[in-house]
Amino acid sequence: MGETVQALLLPVCVAVFFGSLALRWKCQPADKRQRSMKERVKLAQILAAALLALMAVGYRLQRVSHEMDGRGAHEAGVAERAVLWLAK
Repeated sequence: MGETVQALLLPVCVAVFFGSLALRWKCQPADKRQRSMKERVKLAQILAAALLALMAVGYRLQRVSHEMDGRGAHEAGVAERAVLWLAK
């Protein structure tokens, strides 16, 4: 049951995230000025932080799911360890 919920949670979160970005882009006026490089870098940093947070939550939910199902300790992969270390 836990893996099914987790498997559905990540695509839903990603869809909501990109849907909100698309709505924001569509609602802005057509004659809006071009973004500066500083604004683009800031947006890239925010998107990277949001992706990191989403991955960290997903990995934590996976770990909790394994513990609740009684499967024992979950062996963390390289990507999981890196994301959890960066999220601290």
